[in-house]
Amino acid sequence: ARQMNEGFGTHAQILSYYHLYVAEEARLATEFEKAAENYWLSIELFPEKSIYLNVDAIIGLYKIPQSEKEKEKRRLKLAKIVFEFRNEIRDGEELMKRSKPSDFASFLDSLANTCNTLAWVIVNTEGSKEEALFLSRKACSLSPEHAEYLDTLAYCYAAMDRYQDAVQQQRRAVELKPHHPELVKALSRFEAKLRSSK
Repeated sequence: ARQMNEGFGTHAQILSYYHLYVAEEARLATEFEKAAENYWLSIELFPEKSIYLNVDAIIGLYKIPQSEKEKEKRRLKLAKIVFEFRNEIRDGEELMKRSKPSDFASFLDSLANTCNTLAWVIVNTEGSKEEALFLSRKACSLSPEHAEYLDTLAYCYAAMDRYQDAVQQQRRAVELKPHHPELVKALSRFEAKLRSSK
């Protein structure tokens, strides 16, 4: 109620995050049926063609054991999500081509965020690691001082076993946000992987 009153998100967004957190807690407790149910509730609170859904919910479905039927269901949902994000990127690029230079800043932010989000989805689920890396590099080129985008880029490199590159990008992310616990943890993981790969 406080978040709604203070304008922190729509009713659907807040409920979506609620179900995501319930799902994450259930996953960590190995209550996979409850986790799956809540991941789906988090996803289904958004319209079919909305790119604003909570992508961590579809990623969560890839972190739990599922039957072949359930895997196919999540694969179909992922395909729709990826399709919508690709369309959004294409439309954003077209808008930029037709817009005035004075309007570029708002388009750049939106396009960078969409590229980064799609890269994050792909690198954490299934699909082309090369596409994820391309999208992540694009997001970073559009917004080079964004720690979370550098974090995604580091994950893309790590997914391709390019740990030197992953460490380099993650160090840049940590320099921008030195007190962000998830960024610091990821840097430690990538550094450990780099040491063990030598």
